[in-house]
This record gives sequence, C-alpha cells and structure tokens, in this order.
Amino acid sequence: MIIPKALLQQVLDSGNPHIRVAVERFVAHLIRRNPLDLVQQIEELIARQLANGDCSLAGIAQQLAMNERTLQRRLEAQQIRFSDILDRVRRSQAHEFLAQAALPLAEVAFSSVTANSDLSAGLSALVRHDTGSVTFGVLI
Repeated sequence: MIIPKALLQQVLDSGNPHIRVAVERFVAHLIRRNPLDLVQQIEELIARQLANGDCSLAGIAQQLAMNERTLQRRLEAQQIRFSDILDRVRRSQAHEFLAQAALPLAEVAFSSVTANSDLSAGLSALVRHDTGSVTFGVLI
C-alpha cells in the first residue's frame, strides 16, 4: 500500500465537532471510573481481588500490565509500600463489614483477609490501625 506524503501530512482538524465532544466526555468518564493515580488503581484491584485470593504484588502488577519490579519502584518513588495499601484496603473493608450488624465477627474477619486464608489476619489489620499491634489466637 502506497500513501502519498501530502496525505499523511494533512491535518485532520476538520472532524465532526459533535463526535469530538462525545469522545472527550467518554474519555473523561473512563478516567473517573479508572483513575490514573497508581495507588487508587491498586486499592481498587486489591478490593476486587481479596475475595479471589490473589492479592499479591505479582498478581496486581500483572493486572496493571506492569512488571512486578516496576510496580515496586513506582510505589517506592511515592514512599508507599504494597503491604500498607493492602492493610488499608482490608481495614476499610472490615469497617464496612462491621457496620453491617447482621454479619458475625468471624465472617467479617474472613471476608477482609481471604487472600491470606488466615482468619485472625482480618481482625489484625483492623486492630493494628485502631489500637496498636495485637495478636489474635484461633477463633472458633
């Protein structure tokens, strides 16, 4: 296929202004739904992945189409650790679950820590933030 050089240099500014406005709105909507802020993206992915069990740095990096080490470097540049983000999301989910009086405490702990399959870690994430470091025994 041969394309004339003059055609390649032609400015496409004569497009439909209505389509341009619609595309700009659509892109703005996408940015609102999928923020460009890396930490927010990681928080959203962790919140979705807690129930699935793959809340590792490697799993989140893969979902971001990013090398694991690259993700670590970007977080380090912002002076943030992945484990801190993970704890913050777990704590937030635990607070939300605790607000639902109908859920038993064991279910709240399990729901906020499924990725580790350790029942006490869900409560630990909540307690570390609220009262300091606490170690829980097995809850049965």
